[in-house]
Amino acid sequence: MEAIETTENNRVFSKAELYEQSFPWTIIAGQVFAIGSFIPQHPGGFLIRRAIGEDATELFLSHHCPTGPAAKTLERYQIGTLANWDHEVTNVEELWRRRPLQRHFWRRLKESKISLTSNSFEAEFLACSMLMLFFLWCYYCYVRGWWRLNLCCSWFWLRHLDAGLHAAMHGDFRKSKRLQGGLFWVYSLLSHRAMEYYWGSSGLNGCGLSKHWWHHVFPNDPGRDPDWSTMTGIAWVRRHWSAEWHPCHRWQSLYWLPVAMFVEPLLELLQVTCSILEAVASLMEPPMKTPYCARVAHFL
Repeated sequence: MEAIETTENNRVFSKAELYEQSFPWTIIAGQVFAIGSFIPQHPGGFLIRRAIGEDATELFLSHHCPTGPAAKTLERYQIGTLANWDHEVTNVEELWRRRPLQRHFWRRLKESKISLTSNSFEAEFLACSMLMLFFLWCYYCYVRGWWRLNLCCSWFWLRHLDAGLHAAMHGDFRKSKRLQGGLFWVYSLLSHRAMEYYWGSSGLNGCGLSKHWWHHVFPNDPGRDPDWSTMTGIAWVRRHWSAEWHPCHRWQSLYWLPVAMFVEPLLELLQVTCSILEAVASLMEPPMKTPYCARVAHFL
């Protein structure tokens, strides 16, 4: 690894060559970096793993200050350049200069003296408190049989578990790595249906861009944003100007709250139910090439 980082910094790589390499690499502005030795030192924690094996130009620019030390630090890990880079700019600082809005945002953030580092356990305390309330709610609904409470609050807890997994995946609980890992494990179990969307394939173990990260890096991009279809398809609530207009949308300011509270969570629960029924049906199919244990694992 060290020999690659120091002696081959002028090498030109093709994408095919990079995919054959065994070390963690990433591409930023047409430059190739071997980031394996930097991963444990990354101030942002495990989020750097999202850049492994990807063109992380947009990911890097969206998370680092133009006047910060990130670009200088990155230079130490360059091992070469990418062949057939289809952009004219191969310098991170030049890319920042071409983004006045982003530079203005970072300047205002610095002037307001808002710290992006966690100095307290507020987020962790809030998450743990909400989880205690969630388990208390489960006890009264499913042990004591308070079905009215279940009917009134199930939509809220569905949204909360999704938001908790979202926060854990983004590294919001960063004061303690052990507590961060514990909260991520709990939310991943309670909102398992959304794990592939937020975390990506389990085989990649948090490396590369999941669908949700693609949504963050390329928001509202029809070609690359995986959430584009949900924003532009036929829905009760029209959330984007490009979505198809229907007469009912004239009144959506009056009915959007009950739709968001009851209709949409119910539809999501029905989708989950359909997925479970399909998995159960696959277990009852006659013998096939797929091992039975693999089908059971898919069901779980």
